[in-house]
Amino acid sequence: MTLASGCVEPGLYRALRGTDRWQALQQLRRGGLDRPLDWLEALADPEGGCDGPLLRLIAETVDADGPGASTLLAWVLAAPSADWAEPLAALTPLLVRRRSALAAGLRRALGRGGDALLLPLLGSQREPIDAALLIDRARRPGPADERRAALEGLARGFSAWPPRPLRALLLELAHDLDPLLAAGAVDLLDRLPWPLLGLDRLDGARLEPSVAARLARRRAGRRPSDLLLLAHGRAGGVAPAELTSLVDELARRRGGRVVLQLLTAADGAAAPAASGEPAPITLVPLFLLPGEHVRHDVAAVAAAWRHRGWPLRRLPFLGAWPAWQQALAQALAERRAMGHDPLLLHHPLSGPLAHRHGAALTRRLGVPCRAWDGADADGAAAYMEGQPSPVPVPLALATNRLTEALAASPLLLQPRFRSLLLEQLLRLP
Repeated sequence: MTLASGCVEPGLYRALRGTDRWQALQQLRRGGLDRPLDWLEALADPEGGCDGPLLRLIAETVDADGPGASTLLAWVLAAPSADWAEPLAALTPLLVRRRSALAAGLRRALGRGGDALLLPLLGSQREPIDAALLIDRARRPGPADERRAALEGLARGFSAWPPRPLRALLLELAHDLDPLLAAGAVDLLDRLPWPLLGLDRLDGARLEPSVAARLARRRAGRRPSDLLLLAHGRAGGVAPAELTSLVDELARRRGGRVVLQLLTAADGAAAPAASGEPAPITLVPLFLLPGEHVRHDVAAVAAAWRHRGWPLRRLPFLGAWPAWQQALAQALAERRAMGHDPLLLHHPLSGPLAHRHGAALTRRLGVPCRAWDGADADGAAAYMEGQPSPVPVPLALATNRLTEALAASPLLLQPRFRSLLLEQLLRLP
């Protein structure tokens, strides 16, 4: 494809073909190209190929928002794919910008034999609709250079792609037989938000040795994110001893900051005024049922920390964790095997969500789950009258009025549950 060169200065045109072409290019660069596309005809090389420096100058001058950008790309792609390498490299100043028209032209050119050149440039366009295409091309069997090119495209437009499917792809590619592809996947996992969420899921023993060494270096360069444990607390913002003990052990074993925030403290839903330099932090709501604290206070706490500049990731409340529910079901099954009839008691809840969760928990655990509003041991005894030999089990993580009234241990004082919670929190990125 060529355009008329009637507006091209004849002297410069001839200079580009002679020994003074470098000076001619500098003159063009200084003077500017009023109509850059008119110079496309001057790109024709009698000996084949393309005048890369002139094409680069045209690409720098073309209005990226106008039709000229698409025209220039189409001019390059009209040539056989074997001749694309140098022209596409010269178009880099234009193609690294996000322009949907250019992305469409690159997509249409796929399949003509130059995909290894086009896929990285397609990623540079950062069009969200290309995420699935690039992920598929990196995953499916095919020429190694094309799969690596698709991964490079994902790297170029990294922040434009949805993190979940991208993380799933990278975890898969880390085990690929192509060590270059696997190493690139490990590098990109380290660039994702919360990188340890992906890096810690890889088993170095199952990776190619050089990739395993790369993984070890990436892990060594990352420290676990800070933890924010949100709990109810006792009156006046007092933390039960079992909670403070958990915090101390977590901080020691994770090697990072662990903050315990109590809702009963003054301004319990606000972020502390002085908590050090903002850094990624994970909010862990230590509540066992979706009461008012889970439905309202957790969101308020998260908003307060984010308002102070902390990048915050919020986990579901503890009682919704499958591992926690499984441990609770096992503990109750052991009580039934001993001939006991356990009855789960908890503080009163309000709202349809809390009631639905309580009913679902009853079905899953096979044990009644009921609210209790007694304030002392006599009230607890009265509540239990008429029940068929029940064994009251307080659904409470730490010591509170219910555990004291029933003279029972909270779950966090029972080795099974403390070990489980500690293990889960230690595994967080």
